[in-house]
Amino acid sequence: MAEFIDNYIRASGAKSSVRTEFHSLISRIPSLSSNPLDAAIQVKEALYNAGFSYDADSYLVQDVLKRKAGNCLGLPLLVGAVMGEFGFTPKYQLVVNPQDEVSKLERTFYERLQQDMSYDVPELAARQEDFPIYRFVPLEHLVLDTNGKFFLETTSHEHKPIGYESAVPLTFNQALSCVCKDQAIDLDNTGEDNRAIQAARQGLKLWGDNCEIYAFLAQKANEQGNRRRFEENLGKFRETRRKGSLFDFDEFLFTGDTNHLDAALNAYPVYAQAVANKASTLAISDFREAKFLFAVASHLYANSSSLDLLDFYATHKLNLERLFGSSEIGEVINRLVA
Repeated sequence: MAEFIDNYIRASGAKSSVRTEFHSLISRIPSLSSNPLDAAIQVKEALYNAGFSYDADSYLVQDVLKRKAGNCLGLPLLVGAVMGEFGFTPKYQLVVNPQDEVSKLERTFYERLQQDMSYDVPELAARQEDFPIYRFVPLEHLVLDTNGKFFLETTSHEHKPIGYESAVPLTFNQALSCVCKDQAIDLDNTGEDNRAIQAARQGLKLWGDNCEIYAFLAQKANEQGNRRRFEENLGKFRETRRKGSLFDFDEFLFTGDTNHLDAALNAYPVYAQAVANKASTLAISDFREAKFLFAVASHLYANSSSLDLLDFYATHKLNLERLFGSSEIGEVINRLVA
């Protein structure tokens, strides 16, 4: 059904000409099974055979089609839009912190890092890795819900289901809310506050229970000193929030309550931002542990495909200078911006 691709185009802010590219792709998709799971796998395999692959930054339909690549939002939405053309009604689950091959590699990296790092003389990371494969953040991850039991991963060639911290069922249009949320974050990162807020609000029209959009809007209201809107969006975040490390960490950022921080780390010990904030809470009371945790966090940031090492140094600059010395931190920052 055309409504799926049309709605994806609209949410992406793409030109109508993208529809032509999409229909060209459809013409190369073979007839599909009547079984939703088998059909989803057929579409996924057809896309990979056509040269599609994973791209962490590609989620807008125009980018997914142009690059022939998408992330854990772009690929499942494209698969769903294709299935829609064959008469299916795509359904999804939005899972938090997928327990996939990357998560296994993260744990191995973290364990080795803790073993190799000197507790008394911990070394900070000084460069961002060029092609990191790890996340070290509990991303929201969209998967196809083919039959209410089997959640199909679309960002790898394997068809086996994955574990997760929590999951919530979504329609296609509700999933498009995540496109708006990611656009809001991208716009915010380039300083386009008004457009970012507009994108976030558009996302709420598609899915009124998107707690991460409420968290984003609460953060923006707090930055702008709008107490009323901050309380309003924080209240909606708490009404709609789900279980898991991502939301516990949000609560910590809003409240400063370290119980929420500890809960996030208990659920996801390699959560880079949570590790760094744990170090911050210990910067005065436990000098050695804080230094060690900051050093560990820096290497998690440096090896993350989702985080930026320079952001780590900018966010924690004062504590890092106090613990490691201002000259060392200044040198690292200068190298990163050079």
